[in-house]
Amino acid sequence: MSAWPFSRFARIFGLSRSLNSSCLTGILKMPNCHVQAAATTAAQAAVVFSCGAPMLVCYIDEAGCTGVLPSSDLAVQPVFVLSGLVLPGYTIRQLTKDFLNWKRHFFPQQMSHAATGLDQILVEIKGADDIRHHIRSPRSERALHSAFAKLEGLLNILDRHQAMILAQITVKCPDQAIDSKALYTRSIQNLLSNLQYECVSKGLDAAVVADSRSKAKNENAAHSVFTQMFRQGGDPYSRIMDMPTFGHSGNHAGLQLADLISSGVLYPLCVHQFCSHALPTSPHLAANYDQLRIRFATRLYRLQSMLPERESGERRNGIYVRDLLTQRNSAHLFDVRSFDAPPP
Repeated sequence: MSAWPFSRFARIFGLSRSLNSSCLTGILKMPNCHVQAAATTAAQAAVVFSCGAPMLVCYIDEAGCTGVLPSSDLAVQPVFVLSGLVLPGYTIRQLTKDFLNWKRHFFPQQMSHAATGLDQILVEIKGADDIRHHIRSPRSERALHSAFAKLEGLLNILDRHQAMILAQITVKCPDQAIDSKALYTRSIQNLLSNLQYECVSKGLDAAVVADSRSKAKNENAAHSVFTQMFRQGGDPYSRIMDMPTFGHSGNHAGLQLADLISSGVLYPLCVHQFCSHALPTSPHLAANYDQLRIRFATRLYRLQSMLPERESGERRNGIYVRDLLTQRNSAHLFDVRSFDAPPP
């Protein structure tokens, strides 16, 4: 991303200082030049553009676990969440700066341990420990409202940078067999299929960065995508540039944000909406999760990528829930009216 003063553009392209944004957009229709913004006054004259085709970057993280749920009252997590935070590539640098400011504002003590300001990216704020824990078991009403304020600031950053959320969520049923390896690979394949729809609808390509787990698990996940990309029947991920690459979350603001969304918002909201009646003794339930629903369910609904159905053309939720417990559909995650009614 580069910002040049108007005078430099004028010398190179022979432009008049009186040209406005729409004129510049029309003139700069060059290959691989994507105009992001243009000033309309001489005092603020600058054009911000990116060289190279615009693209999306999808950051993937998980919450919960892929293991079998032996019974409803054990500590095994009843939900598995794989979420993708989709960002326009040109926003990532400014989003990273905004995220660092968010960390400094809400977590000054943790940030003070970093040797320099830029080292603060290495100090991770975790969705489970630093957000969800303080909603589930707050020390005080003030601590609860502080956790909600942190989430509010986080979602404001995502809104400002045109972020979209994709997710594949599985709600487990006690004693039902689960193939952990297949659950993860199916989830990432389905998530990338939805990312493909998003890319096609916008005419963009995408790169994928997933949170690193272990070498064997990373290889298995990437290979499950490879077998789809290079199958004989055609590539279902033609707009996705390569297999997922795996990064350490301490180095990527996008991965840290994906964790905060997965563990801090989607996981507790899903546990509350899908497990409260069917698994009433689960240790993962919390009364305060209903306040999370009231405050943030609508915002999450608006942040998700809405995808067309393959045949009907109707829109469907980019945050998809596979409910093995009560067979409710994805819309129930955001349905504030029907929550008080027990499942049929």
